[in-house]
Amino acid sequence: MQNMSKDSQGVVTQIEDQAVKDQFDLDGTIGGATRLSDERFFMTFELNPVPMMLKSLSVPSDMQVNESFLRMIGYQRTDVADVQSVLSRIYPSDSERASFDEKISREGSFREYPILIQTRSGEVLETLVSTETVRAQDDSFALLLFHDMTERNRTATALKNRETELETSIRRLEEMNAALKSLLKHRDQDKREMEERFLSNVKELVLPYIQKLKETELAGLQETFVEIAESNLNDIMSPFLQKITSRYRNFTPKEIQVASLIKEGKRTKEIAQILGISKSAIDLHRNSIRNKLGLINKKTNLRSYLMSLS
Repeated sequence: MQNMSKDSQGVVTQIEDQAVKDQFDLDGTIGGATRLSDERFFMTFELNPVPMMLKSLSVPSDMQVNESFLRMIGYQRTDVADVQSVLSRIYPSDSERASFDEKISREGSFREYPILIQTRSGEVLETLVSTETVRAQDDSFALLLFHDMTERNRTATALKNRETELETSIRRLEEMNAALKSLLKHRDQDKREMEERFLSNVKELVLPYIQKLKETELAGLQETFVEIAESNLNDIMSPFLQKITSRYRNFTPKEIQVASLIKEGKRTKEIAQILGISKSAIDLHRNSIRNKLGLINKKTNLRSYLMSLS
C-alpha cells in the first residue's frame, strides 16, 4: 500500500494503484471508481499501520478513520464516543478544510497534498495526504493516507538553521581574519617606520658627535672606546645585531658584546682590556659563542662567520 520514493524533498509516501489493488483486494471499476471487497477492505483499513481516513463522496461529513489515524492525533478508539465530532476539529482553519474538501471532490485521486492536522493536545502536524477513489458498501469514498512529516520537517529546519549559523560564523571568522591581517600589516608598517626614525636619529643626532669626539685629542683607551661606540652604533643600524638577538636568543648580553668586538677584529687581549675582564673569561665566551652558533669542531673562522651575519 505504501511505496517510498525520492523527490527533491527526500523520501515521501506515494500510493501506487497496483499497491492499493493488492492490499485492499480491488476487483474492478464501476463508474470510474474501484470496487472493493467490503469485508477484507474494512479489516485491512482498520489494522493498517498507515494513518487512514475514509470519506464519503456523497455525504462529505461521513468520515471514518483507522486506529493508526486516531493514535496520530492523540486518541485511542475507547476514548472517542463521537468520531465525527473529533474529526470536525482536526483542521486548524475552516478555510483550509474547505479547500481540502473541494480538492477531494474535484480531483478524487491525488498525491502528496500538504495539509495541517491538529492533535488532541493542540499540536499541529505537517502531513502529506494521498488519496484514491474507491467503492465500498455501494458508495464512493475517498481513501486518504496521511504521512506525518512533522519530525522530518523539524529536523530539516533545524539543519538549515544550523547551516545558516555555521555560514554566519564562517563569515565572521573571515571578517576577523581579514581585520587581523590588516592589523598585523599596519603593525609591521608601524614597526618599520619606528625603526627608520630610530636609524635616522642615530645618523643625524649621534654619529656626527661621535665623529667630532674622534677629532679631539683622546688617550689611547678613550679612543678605543669611542671607536667601539661608533662600531656598535653602526651595528645597530645593520642586520648584524638584529640577527644575533633574533636568531640566537640564548646569547647573553656579555656574549653579544664579545661577538661584536670579535667581528670588529679585536683580539682576545684587546677585548679583555676593553671589557675589563680576564683573557680566560674571553676564551670561555668565545667557546660559548662558537657552541651556540654550531661551530664547535669546525674550522670555520669565528670572525668571518660573524661578519657574514652583517
